[in-house]
Amino acid sequence: MKWIRIATLALFVAAVPSYAQTSFLRILKPAPDQVVREAIPVQIEASAVPVGGYLVIEINDEFMAAVVPDGKSDKLTYWWDSRAEFPGIDAPPEDGQYTIRVKTYNAAFKFQRSNELNVNLRNKITLKPGETVTLAYRMGADTVWEYDYKVKTTIQGIETYSADIPFSVTIADFYGGSALASERFDKTATETYSGATQPFQRPVRSLAFTLRDNGQLSRGVKMQRNNLNCLFSPTTLPATARPTGSTWTGQFSVPGLFQRTPVIVQAKHTLLGLEYFRGFPSAKIKSEYEGSGTIASPDPNQPTEPVRINGSRVSYFDYIRGRLIRAEDTFTADSTAPSADGMSGQTTTRKVTVITTLR
Repeated sequence: MKWIRIATLALFVAAVPSYAQTSFLRILKPAPDQVVREAIPVQIEASAVPVGGYLVIEINDEFMAAVVPDGKSDKLTYWWDSRAEFPGIDAPPEDGQYTIRVKTYNAAFKFQRSNELNVNLRNKITLKPGETVTLAYRMGADTVWEYDYKVKTTIQGIETYSADIPFSVTIADFYGGSALASERFDKTATETYSGATQPFQRPVRSLAFTLRDNGQLSRGVKMQRNNLNCLFSPTTLPATARPTGSTWTGQFSVPGLFQRTPVIVQAKHTLLGLEYFRGFPSAKIKSEYEGSGTIASPDPNQPTEPVRINGSRVSYFDYIRGRLIRAEDTFTADSTAPSADGMSGQTTTRKVTVITTLR
């Protein structure tokens, strides 16, 4: 079904339904008093909507959407994204009881019928007082994580670089808290410089490294010899079990601009809480970091530039399966290119976003 959005009104493409009309309005999904989380379907029989009419969905008396049957499906479904901002509070809704109300209107915009039910939203996971959670990457021989990696860089609001790079991390062996791992990017990976798209450039497709169960990554011989960086930038985890709200420090490699010259920064990590993310019990971790290094063009003949990094990351870590589900980095990179006389030249500020998502 195709959505058309007009301001806050969301409409399906209208079509005359080919099925018989019913005289009642029943909510098929969710069930009354059901525990719900994340993306929640609100579904009715499409035949309950009058010919030429539409359905309105309200949650806690707040208008969410108006939808029209597409004439193809016998069900009409609206998806409530409970992780998105909720009307009236400009923030995601808190856990608790919510009333979902559906109302039908005819082609003359006159109210026909309504029905409602209560659901219990439970996106958050609450620890008992004094309870802690253990965070560690769980690895074994032949463990494979596949990621989508997207980068966007702007200078003074103008996009200068972007990349779309699928890659995988494979664990070859694991012993004593440490794994032999490798990263390989897909042949479909691309990067774009000032509007010109080309295949992603790195001297080698596959890189070997050592990964500890706390997320510390040590570069392999090939990476050190060629001064290369991984796309994979694991969030550093604490060595011991922690309660929510606790903090720890750890180094990690800044993603995004530094495929040739790694920039290692010291980060302060905070366990914001536990919640379901993409259906998995996850630790939400905020990382704040800053540091210095150098930035280099993919062309090894181009000079490097000193760079100053200041940014943050929000991670969702599946603490049951021990894997990074998503990392969202936002940072600034201030670099100063040398001038023709060898003195410091003009400083350039790049704004960078990097999103790494488990497939």
